Amino acid sequence: MANGFYSAVTLAAAFVSACSTPLADSGSGARLDLVVADGRIDLVAAKPIVLDDAPRAGAPAPTDLAWSFVAAKGKVLARGAVGDPRLVHVERQPDEEPVPQGDLRAGAGAIQIEIPDVAGTVRIEDSAGTLLGTLEHAPLRGDAFDAGLDDSKSDINFQTDLIGKPVLVSAAAPETANPINLLFVPEGYRESELARFHSDVAATVATLSQTDGYLEHWGEINIWYQDIRSKSSGISDPARGIVRDTAFNITFGDGKTLPRKCLMPSKKWDAKSVSNLQRLATLTNADTMLVLANATERGGCSNFSAGFIVLSAAPEFNPGEGLAHELGHALFALGDEYSAVGSTSCDAAAPNLTDNLDAIPWADLIAPETEIPTSTSVGSGVVGAFEGAGYCETGVYRPEANCRMRSPGPTFCAVCRREIERTFARRATAVRRATITNRTGADFWMQCDGRTGTAVCTGWTRVAAGASRELAMSGGRLIIDTTTIAGAPVRWSQVRVDAPSAAFSIFANSDDPLSPAGE
Repeated sequence: MANGFYSAVTLAAAFVSACSTPLADSGSGARLDLVVADGRIDLVAAKPIVLDDAPRAGAPAPTDLAWSFVAAKGKVLARGAVGDPRLVHVERQPDEEPVPQGDLRAGAGAIQIEIPDVAGTVRIEDSAGTLLGTLEHAPLRGDAFDAGLDDSKSDINFQTDLIGKPVLVSAAAPETANPINLLFVPEGYRESELARFHSDVAATVATLSQTDGYLEHWGEINIWYQDIRSKSSGISDPARGIVRDTAFNITFGDGKTLPRKCLMPSKKWDAKSVSNLQRLATLTNADTMLVLANATERGGCSNFSAGFIVLSAAPEFNPGEGLAHELGHALFALGDEYSAVGSTSCDAAAPNLTDNLDAIPWADLIAPETEIPTSTSVGSGVVGAFEGAGYCETGVYRPEANCRMRSPGPTFCAVCRREIERTFARRATAVRRATITNRTGADFWMQCDGRTGTAVCTGWTRVAAGASRELAMSGGRLIIDTTTIAGAPVRWSQVRVDAPSAAFSIFANSDDPLSPAGE
């Protein structure tokens, strides 16, 4: 996964959802939101649910965590895999400390699993089979739990630490049907320092609003901030023995497990913090949450699975410049176009990267006379295939010699600009809510293609044959699936469909689910 320029942390606007294999009968269940850290599992929230056979994510990745739920007598009642939410990426800059090769992990991360609502034990192991922790589960019996409602811990109190409601700093044009929402929150600002937080937000937004790619679409973006007071000023710094009591427990990297410039929640990041972050994300239906850390030096860290970015507010860092790159990942799915000496972790999974010169995604933008691969001697503005991208010096190619996704300062290249335009065009015409009728002759599952669990993006919903159900889709796209439906006439596995209108039907047509078979 491509992560941001000065790096960022996506922590809790949404949880990583588990690939699950229920081994017990459908019935009473519990949805658990958990914090996974080295040596511990914390319960964030628990909600009674009805267990079903809703489809889950695809096959586990090599870095996934494995979880199981074991009854008191040792029987495994459920098991599954989930992407490791602690994985982060730090941008490799030539003038800074070297970044370790391989996977980098923060001290903690958040996941969600579903289990039968009976007494038992949750076990979570890493990809090497090492036990990360266990958690005893007592039946909910219809009662919900939320750690954020427990004021026994020193953390964000929604009655006292949140000051006022979200403030709209820059509003999208009234005619914008589906604006992007960005929410800034402060980290390490005492109440007496929130005026400076407002100034830091204003400076960051001023830079972003004049940056190509955003300038042209500024009327399609809402910028918000929410005041939150920290008890201490600044952020923690383990290398210097500095401990601060702040809203999100953000800390500089310890220089061992994470580089110093990687600003991440510390291992003290707990269940209550996660619950509070979830609640903050829903205040504005934020596409991305942006934490400005009251730090005096450059830093940040990224992991976009939950839509959360952390950036240092230090003026010399120019957080607006870094944010323009970060949002290239978070909003437009663009990849990093730079390389690092000696890197063996290549990534070509982005519309502006390729490792196959026989199938270049942007071939239609390359002039016939342009040589492939392309030498940097051709100058700026020429679209070709330039070697050195996706963190590797060889084997991965970028569209132009330079681009904002390669280094700070330059404009976006032609391919990146096209992806930005495509994203805004899709949002402008997206059907955000539709009534969908099942004409397949059997049940199927559907969900919004996006961060589910909010009012604008509905999670897995089962649609009976002949029935109609409403679905909220923030980006106008849904996912359909029949892998768990016995006797389904078409086997769909996570098939994406663009909603054509506010009311339409799904048919048993493997080539085009929007058309009756044979048409």
